[in-house]
Amino acid sequence: MQELFLATIGLSILIAILIVASIGRTVSRPLAELSEVMNRISKGVLSNSAGIERYNVIAQLADAINRLRKTLQRR
Repeated sequence: MQELFLATIGLSILIAILIVASIGRTVSRPLAELSEVMNRISKGVLSNSAGIERYNVIAQLADAINRLRKTLQRR
């Protein structure tokens, strides 16, 4: 009975670690892409847009960066 309890705890911890790692990648990849786009904009390269196709805060940030890029292109 105790072995089953410990195995269940171990499996739960493993699943929790996998979920946290997955969420971390889901957030960090789009942010890394946005960071790269902002670096290009700061160097005057205005041809690349931020291609984030989600509907969350990161997508809103990508839209704001794209609007900034378009505004700078018009100048």
